[in-house]
This record gives sequence, structure tokens and C-alpha cells, in this order.
Amino acid sequence: MLIVKTLWSVWSRTCPARYRLLASTIEKKPTHFRGFFHLLGKDASDKMEWNPFVMQLGYNSLKCMRKRCFIVSSLNLAKTKDRGKDKKKQTKVEVNLNELSEVINTEKLLTQFEHTVNNLKDNYSKNLTLRSSVGSIEQIPIPWESKEYQLQELSQVARKPKTLIIDVSAFPQVIPNIIQALAKSGMNLNPQQDGTTLFVPIPKITKEHRENLAKNAKAMFIGCRKSIRDIQLDCIKSVKNKKHISEDLQRSIQNQVQALADKFINEAEAILKMKQKELSGDLD
Repeated sequence: MLIVKTLWSVWSRTCPARYRLLASTIEKKPTHFRGFFHLLGKDASDKMEWNPFVMQLGYNSLKCMRKRCFIVSSLNLAKTKDRGKDKKKQTKVEVNLNELSEVINTEKLLTQFEHTVNNLKDNYSKNLTLRSSVGSIEQIPIPWESKEYQLQELSQVARKPKTLIIDVSAFPQVIPNIIQALAKSGMNLNPQQDGTTLFVPIPKITKEHRENLAKNAKAMFIGCRKSIRDIQLDCIKSVKNKKHISEDLQRSIQNQVQALADKFINEAEAILKMKQKELSGDLD
């Protein structure tokens, strides 16, 4: 390291733009370069042949420059890695429900988070199954006249070996809504209409079908995560609007609310991974 620093110190004073003056510079002040000559294995005497030495000096200095660049790059890389580690090391936030309750409605917040995760579970069990059961299809929501109804409230569903038969004779005007809801259910359903009756072939369990279900599971999780973040942001906004609490307390409440949101998102992600294993056939 000492050699590299010394060589660079000399070379920095004699940059390439003044390379032609290097020999005369050394010749005028040989004592200033005595330590440098010693490091190169040269003798700083007046009898030294300058031209060959200058060529060697240039070669050694260029090598020195490469070494220095490598050392500096290595140091910068190490610093960058350290910065990355520092970012990953996040301080764990301790959630104090008693402190939270003094500022926000903790029970309401937790209920909203839990309701969002439970909705994800229900959607997985109802809409993402390898075999389309009559029960899961009967509970598909059908929008009609600004309200939502379950399919079983508007029709009768029966199952034959390879087909589901949906009788909509009681509410024939809602048939287009039912067809659209079945197609978007994520169950790979393709209803065929015959009058007031819908025939739905039960899809085979293929690799493509499994992949589509897994994609739908991911999309549902993303929706769940967004809902949790929206709840978190609404809560934080309400805290910021309370002027009677200190900035430190506001910051503490915000961090704790985020920690709770992260906890429920991690729970939802664990449900997603379990569902994807089930759909891919990896679950024992």
C-alpha cells in the first residue's frame, strides 16, 4: 500500500499532459525523488541515464495507476455493500396497543386489517379451487340493479359428471350478468347459454389451468395488500390532523401503524405462498 501511495503521489504531480517535462523535472530536483527512486530500485545519482529511466517510470506509474484504481474501486464497492446492509437492517418497531389506543381507534384498525385478510382467504377458498365445486360456484357474486347477489339466490345449480347446469328461469333478465361473472370468476369457466339455462363444462386440471389459478391468486394478494396500505394511509392521515399531539408521538404512532400493516401483509403473503403450493401440486 505504501508503494502504491508513493508512486501515485509522484505521478499525480507529473500528469500525462506534462509527460515530456518529466525528465527535466527530475533532473532539476533529484533529491525530491530520492525515496521514489529507492522504491523503484533505482539510484538517485547524477550519472543516471534519464531517457531509459523515464520510460520505465512511465510504465511503472501506469501500473501504479491501475493498482490505485482497483484499490479505490474495491473500497467504493465495499462501502456500497455496507450501505446496502445498513438499509436492510431495519429497527424492529415495538407495537404498544395502549399508546395507540390513546390516539386512534385500535380496535377498528385491527378489525379492518383482519377483515381484509379474511376476505383474501374466502376468495381463495371460493374462487381458486382445482375442482369447481357446486358450493363454490353457487357463492359467486352477481351484480344486479346496483346490488350484489350470490348465484344461488338467482338460480338453481346442479352438477352432472362433466357439466354444471344453471337454471335461471326465475330471473332471465340477469343471465348476461351471470355469464360475465362466471367468465371473470378465475375458475376457468366457459358458460354456454341455451334459453334460460346455462351449461358450464367443468375444466380439466391442466398445467395451464394451474398457472392461471396461481396468477389469479397473486392478483388477489396484490389487491389485499393495496387495501391494507390504504387503511394504513387513512389512519396516518387522521393522526397527522390531530394537532394536540407532539411530533415525536405522531412519528411513533405512524411507525407502529406501519408495523401492524406489515404484519398483516406478511400474513397475507404466507397465505398466498400456501395457496400457490396447493395449486401447483407441491403441497404434501
